[in-house]
Amino acid sequence: GASISGGCVLAQDAHVTVRRSALLGCTALSSGGAIYASSGSVIELADAVTIAGSSASAHGGSLYLAQSSLAAREGVVIRDSSARGFGGCARVLDSHVVLSNDVTLHGCTTSGTTSSQGGAVYLSSSSSVTSSLEMHT
Repeated sequence: GASISGGCVLAQDAHVTVRRSALLGCTALSSGGAIYASSGSVIELADAVTIAGSSASAHGGSLYLAQSSLAAREGVVIRDSSARGFGGCARVLDSHVVLSNDVTLHGCTTSGTTSSQGGAVYLSSSSSVTSSLEMHT
């Protein structure tokens, strides 16, 4: 089945760590196909995590972050995800993302409207908060 937001994980003002796991085929009727994080949530993905085949009818095929942070490292693979709006792999709003040490984004797409943008990542900020994306090898 599908959830409204966060097809596998919905985090609001929470700390979530995912290690050595697979989130497969997660679906959201709105945003965050696999993971939806908001309100100061901290998401950590590490040690061979795979997120694959997830989709969102709105934004963030695999990940939707609003006023939250994400650290992905050490063999994280996000692949084959789609969104009809912004961010085939991830929609990042007023949030901070760090991708390091063997993180792969592959096969992420947006479709559905002429305003769909950010095949892999769509990053934006409100007037008071700055979003950021750091990538390290």
